[in-house]
Amino acid sequence: MKSWPTVRLGEVLRRSEETIELQPDRKYREIVVRWWGKGVVLRREVTGLEIAATRRFVAHEGQFIISRIDARKGAIAIVTKEMDGAIVTNDVPVFDCDAHRLLPSYLELLSHTAAFVEECERASEGTTNRVRLQEDKFLARQILLPTLAEQRRVVARIEELAVQIHEARTLRHQAAEEAEALILSALTHLRRPTGTKTKPIAECSSMSTGTTPPSERSDFYGGPIRWYTPGDLEYQQRLGPSSRTLSELALAERKARMFERKGHDEVLASGGTW
Repeated sequence: MKSWPTVRLGEVLRRSEETIELQPDRKYREIVVRWWGKGVVLRREVTGLEIAATRRFVAHEGQFIISRIDARKGAIAIVTKEMDGAIVTNDVPVFDCDAHRLLPSYLELLSHTAAFVEECERASEGTTNRVRLQEDKFLARQILLPTLAEQRRVVARIEELAVQIHEARTLRHQAAEEAEALILSALTHLRRPTGTKTKPIAECSSMSTGTTPPSERSDFYGGPIRWYTPGDLEYQQRLGPSSRTLSELALAERKARMFERKGHDEVLASGGTW
């Protein structure tokens, strides 16, 4: 990698200016980019009459897409085949990759790295509630750019490792399910000592839930406080790192709840903070 040359993003990315005129009675798919490399998703299907604009930018398969508002939170992706032809707002610029120098799949891998997201953060400016990616500064950032053949090799190797990781996780989940089934079977046939009493779970435990800060308040997110959602709860006894975090401001304004650690037997509810 030390021998790989570096280039400015502006040398291999070209802003797409393709737009369409919205028809009042026609339905359009509007897409957004999820945080932390989670890809492009459908936000809504809406008629032209319901959109407060007469034209919108169009995104196509293989294009690089980034959210000006949430680029510093990893809202970066490559448009998938399923989302080809969808529309985006002005806050989500779309770029074509130079086909002779850059593979979209290679750029997608780069954009998922912490270093790339940090570069996006450096290229973002504005007040607390209006931080935006500055396109000129973003396109001035440097990336490592080997030959197309080397890019293909890197992508193939990463995809191979991803398959192995997926298989390992599948085996882990299967092992966890089998262990749970074994424990339940043992408990079912377990002989309780004479005089043993039973109680409802509600009498020997407590349950509480968290809250979700308003998504439009970007200053509530990206801080040092781990925030767990259902997607973070896998087949594991103890919580790992959360996929999203909250700021101390979210707690100060009572938009989230903090659950204090009480012991190894405590269960954290979805939507809460730890």
